[in-house]
Amino acid sequence: MKNNYFKWGFLVAMGLATFVSKAQDHKLCGTDEHTKALIQADPSILQRQIESDKRLQKLIENYAQKGAQAIDLDRVVTIPIVFHVIHQYGPENISDDQLLSAVRILNEDFMKENADTATVIAPFKNKIGKANIKFELATIDPFGNCTNGINRIASLETDLVRNGLYRARFGVWNPSKYLNIWVTRLLPDGAAGISTFPSSAVGPGSTFDGISMLSNYTGDRGTSGPGGARALTHEVGHFLNLYHIWGNTEPATVCGDDEVEDTPITKGFNPNSIPCQSMPSVCDTNHVIVENHQNYMDYAYCQQMYTPGQVFRMRAVLFPQNASDSAAVAFRYNLFADANLAATGINGVTNKVCAPEADFYPDKLTVCRNTAVVFTDNTTKNFVTERTWSFPDGNPASSTSRAPSVRYSTPGWKTATLTVKGSGGQATKTITRVVFVSDETTAAEVPYIQSFRNNSIFGESWLIGNPESNQTSWKPTEAAGYWDPGSVMLNASEIGGGRTIVDGNGDVDILTTPSFNLAGKADYILFFNYAAATKATSSVNMKDSLVLEGSANCGGSWSTIKTFNKSLLYSGGYHEEGFTPQNKNEWKSFSTKVKGGTGASAFDFAKDNVRFRFRYVSSSYSNNIYIDDFQISSVTGIQSVLAANLNVTVYPNPITEESVVEYQVGAPTEVVLNILDVTGKVAVSKNLGVVSEGGQKEDLSTMTSTLRAGVYFLTVNAGG
Repeated sequence: MKNNYFKWGFLVAMGLATFVSKAQDHKLCGTDEHTKALIQADPSILQRQIESDKRLQKLIENYAQKGAQAIDLDRVVTIPIVFHVIHQYGPENISDDQLLSAVRILNEDFMKENADTATVIAPFKNKIGKANIKFELATIDPFGNCTNGINRIASLETDLVRNGLYRARFGVWNPSKYLNIWVTRLLPDGAAGISTFPSSAVGPGSTFDGISMLSNYTGDRGTSGPGGARALTHEVGHFLNLYHIWGNTEPATVCGDDEVEDTPITKGFNPNSIPCQSMPSVCDTNHVIVENHQNYMDYAYCQQMYTPGQVFRMRAVLFPQNASDSAAVAFRYNLFADANLAATGINGVTNKVCAPEADFYPDKLTVCRNTAVVFTDNTTKNFVTERTWSFPDGNPASSTSRAPSVRYSTPGWKTATLTVKGSGGQATKTITRVVFVSDETTAAEVPYIQSFRNNSIFGESWLIGNPESNQTSWKPTEAAGYWDPGSVMLNASEIGGGRTIVDGNGDVDILTTPSFNLAGKADYILFFNYAAATKATSSVNMKDSLVLEGSANCGGSWSTIKTFNKSLLYSGGYHEEGFTPQNKNEWKSFSTKVKGGTGASAFDFAKDNVRFRFRYVSSSYSNNIYIDDFQISSVTGIQSVLAANLNVTVYPNPITEESVVEYQVGAPTEVVLNILDVTGKVAVSKNLGVVSEGGQKEDLSTMTSTLRAGVYFLTVNAGG
């Protein structure tokens, strides 16, 4: 059942990206647009935010009267954190080293240990606040098990930013005990970070309380860099109740205030348009008031400080006066409570150390000979201090790198082994079928027909990809088939069970064909039968798609040949329960020419290592899909002796019930089709009468249905 997470929603601070990462543009804030969308979905959010903000402001005013001792300013408090790295085995699965650099930068900034405070401009030199807040990776998870505070989750949610802000916030650890930080490849509206204000996390909002970060704006190394290093510092400021220093307006538009006394009124600076070195003072026409463009809560390319007033505001959230303030501050104070530090394993006494769990993956499932395959160490539970790879038959045969590049000169399945050591011990993992190497000697012969009645083909010549390792996957079945029982099925009707995609929208499953040598002919026909259905009753919810793709480099890269969706896909129409086709009327056929040999066409696969694949993208209303009778056959071409070139083609060939003949005539002409046996005797004849000028297509099923198996010849007689 779909979880309606976005019917209630809650307010967020989307911020950031105050610094450029690598060669990227600065990513800015999308708070206003998303806040409006969330309030439109649930108007009660706005009132809840107002009530919580009033209580928070009163709390801050009371503390301001009592002074720094009220917020125990000199006490260093430690907050346990967990990184949920949502990835799809790509560069967004950032390394432990990159995540550790993010923690280091947070601690430097909040403890005023960042070296660049030395370059803070004179008006703010004596106004740099020290928050005395530290952050430490948890060593105990919510179930009492040991962890290293990094939770890696393979999920396509790393790319899904539609239908609301928080699609990639799942697997949450109790937000009153952990600061949850989700790391993903994409975020809505190009933002680099999304943080939840304390007042936004009241009620249902607590389920997703935390911070989301772009993977390439996390830390200062790996896929990120010094330019993106302060992005997380900015977002933690929002998490602890800081606004942008210009308030809630759009930056660089209207002079605004962040409700902190020692941060001057400012418009804020957009680093995409104003270099940091030339920040003007724009809100005071006399240029007496200098604006704090070096503040972490600005967008300028030079964040280096919080002010004491901002520190006071953050600490106020961590030290509520009474129980009635608890909800308003979203129980932030519990994060550093002694009991919670013990429960999360960061008090120096209860800390746990796990043995590492070795894991790895290649960047490609299939490759050509002598093509680079990059293996990535995906070890969890403990930080790797030493690793050793073994690649039998590979070049190199061993490595100590986190992501070694290996080439293979011989075809077939390859084996790889990774042994890792950490402070908690040693672990080894071996994958015997980690990558398949293709070459011309292993290509399937053409013509090729696969009726999927031999299960041994799966894992050998036909490869199944299940990126999320969930329960929906391509598999052989005898429950249905076009001609007789036997096909390959994707059980997409079971979407939702045991999955990390919360509503099923966007799961991907892949079925890859054997390799084919298509270098020897001018054209080939690709053909298959398919049957699919939907559980959606409205067209707007029919979002499934079946994508047929081809690769001319053994699966290194793919080109889209055809996308099937809506009416083109759902041959079986609507089925409330799991779909199983009962007759041929619930199937459809597809065929297309693919170019082989020499020359160019829309789908030019004139190579000796060509693969095709079916990539199914699910929706919340998916149902089962079946594929049968996959064929690759050469196009039968006949050059006419007439002045008009008939350009006759027959496909699929060998003949099936779906085979057709295509031809062209230069003028309205009487056409007769004859099928001859090997002796030249006419076996079947069909007079089509006078056909119109141009391209023609004729179904051959009525002519071939009575023929015995064998070799036949087709003649097309146009005008005698």
